[in-house]
Amino acid sequence: MKVFRSVGVMLLVAWLGACASKPTTTAREHPDIDQALLDIERVVVAPPIVSIERVVFSGENERLTAQEANVAAELVAATSSALTQRGYEVVPFDFAKEREADPDFAFALNQVIEAFDRVKEDMLLGRPIPEVDKRKFAQSLGEAVNLVADRAAVDAVVIVQFAGFDKSGGTRAKEMASSILLAALLGSTAIQPSEGSYVELALVDGVTGNLLWTDAAAVAKLESDTIAAAIASLPNDVDPTDRAADDPAPIDAPAAGVEVDSG
Repeated sequence: MKVFRSVGVMLLVAWLGACASKPTTTAREHPDIDQALLDIERVVVAPPIVSIERVVFSGENERLTAQEANVAAELVAATSSALTQRGYEVVPFDFAKEREADPDFAFALNQVIEAFDRVKEDMLLGRPIPEVDKRKFAQSLGEAVNLVADRAAVDAVVIVQFAGFDKSGGTRAKEMASSILLAALLGSTAIQPSEGSYVELALVDGVTGNLLWTDAAAVAKLESDTIAAAIASLPNDVDPTDRAADDPAPIDAPAAGVEVDSG
């Protein structure tokens, strides 16, 4: 699993996207997402891939493994809550136990994550695109998704990837001194964030393996609440009965519940 793009770069990209004059989005959707969502009710949140580093003055950044474990648990809870609010039924599943018991399952899960890593690079995930182009990404993560979804007894798998950083006191002092110097020379300067996080989310069809939806978000805070920004573009789950109720009755047929006098 290779490290995500620089969180700082993603913060800049997000800011540039917000300043664009035409409607843009960082979301990517499959052309068949509307039809696919009719068959999706139960979903499972795969174990998040988390990377958190402390940027230190010496340049040898420290991996914050203990914090990674805490954030991973928070990400599952935050993602599950957001999915439930959008009408999805989130199914609990013990991935750790299943991976330990079945090497084939562990291999399939790794294949799904690796496939997403490859596909997101092709889609330039995280970069703003015109809103009208978001539904032009017919990507698939392959058959490995089937095994994961089948074992968890769900219709779709949700992928979560998170990268974050904070800065040591020495690094903050160094950057503050640089900012003061630049301000004296140039009259003004941008203040670099002392922490940040970047998250990627994806909804994958458990039958077809199609990547139905994916989005990313970056914020200048180190927290799992970044999920709220990334999942905002996910369409609500719509049951077939709900969709039918929203569709108007055909003109040449009586509406449901209306009796017709044949006499």
